[in-house]
Amino acid sequence: MPPAVCIFRMGFMDDFVPIEAIRPGPIRHESLTEKQLSTLRSIYNIVGKYTCTSLEMFEIDFMRDANPDAEIAIWSRIALAWRKYKKLYDPLHLLSEEDCGHLSGALVAFSVGVNDDCFDIPVDVLDNLRACFSDPLLLEDTEGQENES
Repeated sequence: MPPAVCIFRMGFMDDFVPIEAIRPGPIRHESLTEKQLSTLRSIYNIVGKYTCTSLEMFEIDFMRDANPDAEIAIWSRIALAWRKYKKLYDPLHLLSEEDCGHLSGALVAFSVGVNDDCFDIPVDVLDNLRACFSDPLLLEDTEGQENES
């Protein structure tokens, strides 16, 4: 597949769209709340830095979204999954920046339903990544919650 083609695999449809045909949508929100911005900074520091050129551009992308809170929730799951993957499978931080980009990109793709066969990533790595995406919380994230009820 030439790099000038973007593949969308959403259930039953496979559409091939030239990358040059993809344009950013309009900015729908003049600003984001401080809480949204704070959450986005955290997400960017965990995983956004691998998928976007700058924090500012990352934030602007959410200003384009019809429902920023829903998109922030999706990205929060991606960030938690990435944090879990790194803790379980790369505790010594040996993955290269390029590998981090590929793997975090796979998490983004999982979030929109892309199939596993779209990646040039070893199956065992994809299985571990998908498991982290399916259950992104670490044990320490849930400790003490059973006593709060």
